[in-house]
Formats: sequence, structure tokens, C-alpha cells
Amino acid sequence: MQNMHRMPKHILVAALLLCVYCGCSVQRVSQRPGPMGYGNLYLQRGYEYMQQRKWPEAIAEFRRAVELNPDLAIAHAALGWAYYRTGQPDLALQEGEEVLRLEPDNEQVRQLLELLRRH
Repeated sequence: MQNMHRMPKHILVAALLLCVYCGCSVQRVSQRPGPMGYGNLYLQRGYEYMQQRKWPEAIAEFRRAVELNPDLAIAHAALGWAYYRTGQPDLALQEGEEVLRLEPDNEQVRQLLELLRRH
């Protein structure tokens, strides 16, 4: 962790988002129509765009998933990763902070956010 103090901020953001993206819990989302089910549909579409490296389209889908289910940590993490990939580290950091708000016991995210705030 000591070496992370010397890393550029964008590298720390990438590490944070990777940790968040892979480490946050995946909430069980129903497949029925409604905000939870539709949020899952948008999240799935966002992942498909992300795999194709269609970042603006992925961001639009992840935003919609977050709008419909603001408590879905994995959607915030995915949105943060897409923001990072499009050169928007400040927005990526905001999404990482939202994941931490939703999952306050995620110590890895907490530590990385603390490092980022110091730089």
C-alpha cells in the first residue's frame, strides 16, 4: 500500500474502480417489470456495450440503471469504470464514493478512496 502514494492519480482511480467493479456485492435483482427489473435490463445492456468498447452507449445504459435503482452498487461501479475509460476520472471517483456509501464495509474501496482524496 505504501507504493500507491507514488502512483499517478489516474492509476489509483483505475485500481479503485477495478476493485469496486469486482469486489462489490451483486444484489439479487428480480426479472419482473418495474424499477428493479428494468434496472437489471439496462445494466445488462451496459455490459454488452462495454464488451464492445462502446463507452458512450455503456454510460447511457448504466446511468439509466442507476436512475431506476440508485441502491444498486454494481451499477455505480460499472458506471464509474465506464467514466474512467472515457477519461472522466472525477465522475469515476464520484461513482466509487457512491459504492462506498452503499457498501460501507468494503474496506478496499475505503482505503483506495482515502488515497485518492489525498492526491
